[in-house]
Amino acid sequence: MQRISSTLLTKSESVHSVDEILHFTLSWSYYLILMRIENPDARSFYEIECTEQQWSVRQLSRQVGSSLYERLAREVQTQLLRPLCEAGFREAHYWYIAM
Repeated sequence: MQRISSTLLTKSESVHSVDEILHFTLSWSYYLILMRIENPDARSFYEIECTEQQWSVRQLSRQVGSSLYERLAREVQTQLLRPLCEAGFREAHYWYIAM
């Protein structure tokens, strides 16, 4: 198994250290929680939110535990589907009256 740092250094000869390649915006404690999230979209969401909202490690843990990503995704999906459902209902209603 090849280490990430050695792979990155061989690909870029002009770089002198791993720190110049990898820019971690969060501390290791955050990544310990993020690594446990299987869904890559959810993991990215939580990483971005941690940075932008300046969540503590405890806040991140609480948000992951409460399934914030899944709840927001469901809410957005419902909001996007609601107009389609209403339009479909109206079309079905007019079709029924026309018959």
